[in-house]
Amino acid sequence: MVESNAGHNLKQDLVEKHRNVVGQQQPIIIVNGNKDQNKIFEQSFAEYSRVTNRPLYVFDNVDECCDFVYEQASSNEEAKCIVLVQDQFANELIPSIVHAEQIEDIIILNENPPSQQERESMREYTKVRELMKSYFL
Repeated sequence: MVESNAGHNLKQDLVEKHRNVVGQQQPIIIVNGNKDQNKIFEQSFAEYSRVTNRPLYVFDNVDECCDFVYEQASSNEEAKCIVLVQDQFANELIPSIVHAEQIEDIIILNENPPSQQERESMREYTKVRELMKSYFL
């Protein structure tokens, strides 16, 4: 019995098209101080990153992330980054990168629900969203 590669080639072509169109637009940046959780993030996003060709960058340091955003990501004006940031880094990181053109969205991964004061302080930033980390992983 002879198997056809036509279906496989069509699927592969669609995946490649998706990679080229979507992948160049939104790299994923994760800022999290817990190295064990960073490994989980890397494992969780590995397949997604491979299929969509959206590169994944994981930082455990706010300064390194800011340097990356302004030096590396800014070199590609069409790249639009999604940033996932652990709540403990949010107040330090967000004001530093929120106005960068290459930042599409910033998602705060909350360990606990944010206080009303924390919510109010982020309200001015239209790119910022919040998500409970327990639902994310």
